Amino acid sequence: MILKSTRQSLVDGLEVPPTQWSVPACLARSLRRNGNRYCLTATDFFTKWVEAIPIQDKTAAATSQALMDIFHTHGAPEVILTDQGREFWNKVNQILFEKWGAKHHLCLPSPDQRTG
Repeated sequence: MILKSTRQSLVDGLEVPPTQWSVPACLARSLRRNGNRYCLTATDFFTKWVEAIPIQDKTAAATSQALMDIFHTHGAPEVILTDQGREFWNKVNQILFEKWGAKHHLCLPSPDQRTG
């Protein structure tokens, strides 16, 4: 992700959309040697850049650590979209988003995910 101040200087005179990341957690297909069973993926809506970070479980601590890695690399987004998973909707991540100044929004699952 491009930092807010850098993005503005790249397109002076143009309206820049807010930085938004979509962050679903998904189950990896196979267990790796180091025990990572999940992959947290984050997509920047503006640049379409995708980050994928392997995590061992979907706890609040593992998820927030992966998000902090992304924030330290690319800067914090203005808006972050997540699903309803408990790994995102908890006090740990609420504090993280407040600290970095990111607004947390809920995405509803697509129709094919709701029906199972």
